[in-house]
Amino acid sequence: MKNKKAKLRSQADKAWFLKLIEYNCIFCKERAVQVHHVYSKGQWGHLRYDLDNGIPVCQSCHMDFHFRFNPDKVPQLIKIKGKAWYERLKKKAYTKPKPGYMTTSWYEEHIKRLEN
Repeated sequence: MKNKKAKLRSQADKAWFLKLIEYNCIFCKERAVQVHHVYSKGQWGHLRYDLDNGIPVCQSCHMDFHFRFNPDKVPQLIKIKGKAWYERLKKKAYTKPKPGYMTTSWYEEHIKRLEN
């Protein structure tokens, strides 16, 4: 069962990535090569495949989030995406996940949604 779940997680990760990587970097408009989780997938796993929680970024802008902590990035992101987007995502982040979270059927549901 664990192996099946790992395969489904990998497939869902790829589908989420491919859905968002179609766009240029949200900040500098260069070609996006990575996708950043606004709310980390480790701490907010229920948002792992939420398209609102992903932003296409170039490698340099992604590094600003993770290694060169640039305090201007989050306000800049809110300005680009809008306050309504930010409030909606924050509400989802602090809403308790539904039962059945991170089960094989949960992964299958996300794969189906993302691949269509």
